[in-house]
Amino acid sequence: MIAAAVIAFLIVLALTPLVRVLCLRAQIVDRPGPLKIHSTPTPRLGGVAIFSGIIAGILAVNAGAAVANWPVLAAFALIWLTGLLDDLRSLPATLRLAAQFMCAALLWHAGLRLVIFDNAPANFTIEAGFVMLLINSMNWLDGIDGMATEIAGLIALSYALSPSHALTALGLVTACSMCGACAAFLFYNIEPASIFGGDSSSTLVGLIIAFLGLDLTRRHQPSTSHDILVPLLVTSVPVFDALVVVLGRLARRESALAGDKKHFYDVLLARGWSVSSVTVVSCAVTAICVAIAAAIERYAISPAWSTVGFGLSVLWIIAPRLGSFAEARVPLPRKLFARGTFR
Repeated sequence: MIAAAVIAFLIVLALTPLVRVLCLRAQIVDRPGPLKIHSTPTPRLGGVAIFSGIIAGILAVNAGAAVANWPVLAAFALIWLTGLLDDLRSLPATLRLAAQFMCAALLWHAGLRLVIFDNAPANFTIEAGFVMLLINSMNWLDGIDGMATEIAGLIALSYALSPSHALTALGLVTACSMCGACAAFLFYNIEPASIFGGDSSSTLVGLIIAFLGLDLTRRHQPSTSHDILVPLLVTSVPVFDALVVVLGRLARRESALAGDKKHFYDVLLARGWSVSSVTVVSCAVTAICVAIAAAIERYAISPAWSTVGFGLSVLWIIAPRLGSFAEARVPLPRKLFARGTFR
């Protein structure tokens, strides 16, 4: 599977400069704004190179598994195309959510199913929520140079290094391909970034992370608590950030999708942290969570859910002190799904 990572790495490394030049010529750039931290217009279609590298790595090493599981590749293509159109024309939030729901349905159709209850609609509802949570949490995490790429690469690496029986052939080759793609993109995306991945990158890696988590749970039907916990632990940083931000917006009676600067990285930057410091700490926390998840996976630790409970408790204590719930008035939203920026 190292070949998949190498192929993805080389394609992204070679293709990204070309995409950057085309973006500059066509003026497809992310311009500075009140919700941005960069000060100069920056190309934002890095997701074109990342998608190309990941798909090439998968098809070159295990085309048979990809064809046999075509709904999975169809979901990757759908979320990437939706993100690309959003980068180009700024799609409505409802349309993006509909595309994410369709991706969850495609994964379900491919046999990637969370089986928790004896009720298929209930199981699908939970799975769709899981998929959409990871897609949007990775999208929201992509707010400072390099961080989303580094964390996505770490998460993919944790799956690539999992025991040989943990993932299917398609899951393993996908994890390896994403490792290579993220590693190559960092040459251009780390601070100061010369190109951004855009929604076509962040939503794609979010969906792939959701796919890898579901692929991990597929070996046990019904799904066990350990199987469900591992995907949640390795994505703790983006998921916790998303939960705190959404809860803060609802507490302020704002749209859950309205953009703001209440993400943890925004708050830390406002308190004087550098971009590199925020990125290093976020990656370190992710690495610790990955190590805990690996221990749970290897030793089937029974009180595993206590780890999640402890983490959520700490988060709930810290978040108000960082200002995530500042200016909260009433814990009820006025417009839950008003059109927003998805930031």
